[in-house]
Amino acid sequence: MSNYYGKVRKRSQNLLIVEGNHEKNKLFWLIFKCFPEINVNIDDIWIYGTNIYMLYDDIVKEYGGKWAEENDNIDLPNEKYQYLYNRVKSIKL
Repeated sequence: MSNYYGKVRKRSQNLLIVEGNHEKNKLFWLIFKCFPEINVNIDDIWIYGTNIYMLYDDIVKEYGGKWAEENDNIDLPNEKYQYLYNRVKSIKL
């Protein structure tokens, strides 16, 4: 039996993609202000490094134009989305 242990990864991570460093910092602090109960690390936000619409176009090519409507992996009810929207909308930067 090996005594070697690799780096333990966190479970239930979210991938947040932004265009550049400015957007990364702004998104991090917005999440931090809106949802202080969420354990978020600035390293969890990845910089795409180019126009974010190019990423969107790649997703459309891969999954089709209605990918967001057909996504059945989202498990939050609509009331939860409205709660999150109102919470973010109330924050003044």
